[in-house]
Amino acid sequence: MAGLAQPAPVMWLSLVNAVFCTVLPVSMTMVAVARIGAPMASQAGMIGPVSTLFLAFWLLDEPVSGVQLAGSALVLGGMYLLSARKV
Repeated sequence: MAGLAQPAPVMWLSLVNAVFCTVLPVSMTMVAVARIGAPMASQAGMIGPVSTLFLAFWLLDEPVSGVQLAGSALVLGGMYLLSARKV
């Protein structure tokens, strides 16, 4: 069992990661589904990868390729088409 022991900072960072990257997002998704419905909440969830791309470019100076921009345009276009559709 000595090989499984981790330093305290690793344990605390794991706890923070679990709370902020799993528990809170899942809880907020459930609240969103209850408030605005599953279709709209799923559309809002599609913003995640697109916003990650632009935040990485802005905050980390990551390069953005044309393929990534085209994919982002497809996602945003699909969201527009789904939200503009009258049901």
